[in-house]
Amino acid sequence: MQMDMHYWAVLYLCLKAGIPIGVARVIAHASQFVDDQVYSKIVQIEKWAFVPVLTSHKPTDYRLAFTRFILDVWATFHFLPGNLDAKEFMARMMCVKNGPLMKLVLEYALSHKTEPFGPHLVGIAAHVLLDTFSHDGYVGLSTDLNKIKNGSLRFEVESAEVKKHIWEKFEQFMGKMVCNAKNIAIGTVAETVPIGHGAAYILPDQPFVRFSYETESGLLIKRNNVDYFLEACECLYAFLIEFAKDTPFWKRPETPASWDSISDEVKSLLQKEGNIEQRSKNWMRVISSSRLFPAESAIYSPRAWAPARVPAQLTQGITPENCHPILFAEAARSHQQNVFKIMQDNGMIINAD
Repeated sequence: MQMDMHYWAVLYLCLKAGIPIGVARVIAHASQFVDDQVYSKIVQIEKWAFVPVLTSHKPTDYRLAFTRFILDVWATFHFLPGNLDAKEFMARMMCVKNGPLMKLVLEYALSHKTEPFGPHLVGIAAHVLLDTFSHDGYVGLSTDLNKIKNGSLRFEVESAEVKKHIWEKFEQFMGKMVCNAKNIAIGTVAETVPIGHGAAYILPDQPFVRFSYETESGLLIKRNNVDYFLEACECLYAFLIEFAKDTPFWKRPETPASWDSISDEVKSLLQKEGNIEQRSKNWMRVISSSRLFPAESAIYSPRAWAPARVPAQLTQGITPENCHPILFAEAARSHQQNVFKIMQDNGMIINAD
């Protein structure tokens, strides 16, 4: 999914669940920041250092597809595996919407909600949960299971302008060439790096799209994203309500809204076609008009939690225990280690180090 869901939809659902604005913004920011934390350099601060935790990478850094990095990042933060009954490792690594491993991840986040990094961990779990729906059926590793039969991809949208925009971006992406060490083109990105839903481009991440394709093994896949995204929001909402229960950070000001009372509004927002900016503004308008709070004051900026800003923040009186980049890193590391332990416990990997 993209920022309209990982930030604005998460923020909306947090507020509807009765979570105070300050905590809701931390959860939403952490959810979106999973896609933006690509900074890997150690930050030196006098006698000590801050070590960031990578939760994503730049879209053009395809070399990382063939390293341990892809397991550390994509499989743990974006394509959580869940196809446990499969016989082959790659098939078992297939992402499954709200699958058995996802439930364990949510339980882990709730069990740590009173930690200083509790809201950050909940935000990370929210990101992973939403992605299990949009990434359902894909593997967060480089495998032929992600390949699509040439010419079989189809999608439907109402707006001719939106359709044209998607096709142009899709053709541009599919035409990008990957070169080997001698700078010789060896194929397109989708051909040489079949990671996740790359062959389907951004279609799985667009809430309003209906699309279909045939896998190389001959399986016909049909998907109506509105249905998937609505179910994802319902699951996330239940998780956020559990987080809000008996949390010592605040006294909940009001009873959470029922899912039935907001589901039509959520579905209407998911159905609206447009680019990321337009879809984000739709969520902002609803947040503001619902008097949840003025959404314009909560514009997301990845720079706010950039690791490079830690030294300046610490000199301004912010302690490590209250520094968001540090707390996010602690939460990300905790989540990552937990996922590896879960995978080891389920016989998916031999070592969890």
